[in-house]
Amino acid sequence: MDKKFERYFGNNYGRKIYIISIVLIAIGLAVGFAYFWGYGMPVAIVGVIGFFISYGIQVSDKDIDDHVLATVEKYKEEKIEGTLIGKEKLQAKDFSFFYGYIREDSNTRFVAGSDGKIRTSKYYVTAISADRNKFIAFTSIYNLLSNDAPIDDMVYTDSETEIEFNSEVIEFPNGNKKCTLKTTKGGESKETVFFVPNDALADKLLSNLK
Repeated sequence: MDKKFERYFGNNYGRKIYIISIVLIAIGLAVGFAYFWGYGMPVAIVGVIGFFISYGIQVSDKDIDDHVLATVEKYKEEKIEGTLIGKEKLQAKDFSFFYGYIREDSNTRFVAGSDGKIRTSKYYVTAISADRNKFIAFTSIYNLLSNDAPIDDMVYTDSETEIEFNSEVIEFPNGNKKCTLKTTKGGESKETVFFVPNDALADKLLSNLK
């Protein structure tokens, strides 16, 4: 069943009803065991009905995360595997894949999940393959509230490429870096912006740009 992600970032009534239903079931069972099933059973039944009604319409933290992870898996096949750069055919196994939630502008909506994690209506997927001789990065930004195609970009550098690289840690939501890579080769210049987590693996790959 397709989830309507706008519910997660708005009035997620399905999720609220789901939680209330679980509470009612627990209360009903507790009253039934402790006192009298004539009181507890109706409460539990209302909870069960609410549970089944809300289950299909709620949007949980896991629904959002599972959707993003599914995008990453598709990314490997659709964006990377078999793509040609010059005469080189790329393989997904040679890339490290990163993803995270970002707030690009004031219109990007966000929610603090039940686990305390901030999730936004926009997320990125970045794939990087790097060594001392070359750096390849594919990057895309997706909007959970739109059916529009993702915003895609790609950058490739080699020993003949002039590089100017900068990165900054994003304060909200935290845990990510915004990277700006300016490349010049054969008189042509390009600026690519991409996102990575603020972690050791990403830092190690980015160190090849220095």
